[in-house]
Amino acid sequence: AAAEAVSRQQAEKASRLAKSRELVAFTLSELEQQTDVSHSLGLLLAREAVLTTLKTDGYVTGPAEAVLRQTIDAAPVLRIALKGHIGRVNSASWSPDGRYILTAGDDATAQIWEAETGEVLHVLSGHSSAVLSASWSPDGTQIITTGRDFSIRIWDAQTGTQVSQLPGHTTQVISASWSPDGIHIASGGSDGVRVWDIHTSEQLLFLERGSQTERDSIQIYNLVSFSPEGSRIAIAKRSPSVIIYDSQTGEKQMQLDAQSGSVNSTLWSRDGNRLVTTHELLKAYVWNTKNGEVLHEFRHSTDVQDADWSPDESRIVTVTSDGVVHIWDVLTGEELRQLQATTSPLWSVDWSPDGELLLTAGEDGVARIWENEPAGQQNPILHNG
Repeated sequence: AAAEAVSRQQAEKASRLAKSRELVAFTLSELEQQTDVSHSLGLLLAREAVLTTLKTDGYVTGPAEAVLRQTIDAAPVLRIALKGHIGRVNSASWSPDGRYILTAGDDATAQIWEAETGEVLHVLSGHSSAVLSASWSPDGTQIITTGRDFSIRIWDAQTGTQVSQLPGHTTQVISASWSPDGIHIASGGSDGVRVWDIHTSEQLLFLERGSQTERDSIQIYNLVSFSPEGSRIAIAKRSPSVIIYDSQTGEKQMQLDAQSGSVNSTLWSRDGNRLVTTHELLKAYVWNTKNGEVLHEFRHSTDVQDADWSPDESRIVTVTSDGVVHIWDVLTGEELRQLQATTSPLWSVDWSPDGELLLTAGEDGVARIWENEPAGQQNPILHNG
């Protein structure tokens, strides 16, 4: 009877070991398939692989410990989720000092949040339809919003009150960009690009005037971006090309033609010598703005919606319509890692000024703040001994 009991115990121990190994295999398969955006299923499977032998036999197998570490390393760290908009969030950005976050949504509002707590400080109400973009002035004291209601509005960032409104566009206004001195604004809509003096509301330039067909189509737009020194403006229509203009004379300086789909976003490097563009049809590019050459081409598996430079400009982050965040090495062009932020499209990404956090926002109406490094690189959960 004793021998039979020992044999039964050994069989049960072997069964638990086999089950732990099976759970390890399931965990690895789950990680490879990336079907779970938070890796919660992978973490559950890995945990069970550890506990299967630990609870009864008092030990953890090497593969079970390894796969738990691997799953923890792969899991993104969500610092906070900002839930306040009804409908999609079209843009999200950090204030220059990193203390606040600005979001723009399809619910006709922009919202200012305290980054540390996620508290909504101000709701900027005034647009009659979707707010398509919102951005901080260089000194962080003012905010500009653009909307589907043809309007451009300037707000006091401290109080959340509207300061002024710039008239002139006859179609939806897709984007706006501050000049580095905070005196001028470039705005882009289906009817063209305008450059304004914000103090006088005077229109100084009118570029890329749209045809009647373009003005009638919400599918035609103009994305605008002032260069860091303020002497140039990058403009992108619904095409693969970006045109760079002199911001004072309106003279065309350069055209960048991508072998991809329409441009979704543009962003200059701090010295103005490079420009990153994101496109439909799977690609993002880094351009040399002195000679128009492509420095890097980043390939994705779906449309690329937005990008940002890390503060030290050693990395670029891109987001795609399948909810994935990609981080790239600027020097080599290699992809460093991915973060599955959500299962719905991401429209916006912004690196915090200190480089520690990433801000994403998109179709599900939530803006999220993520730790820049994977969980396992920051807070190892499983320790020896």
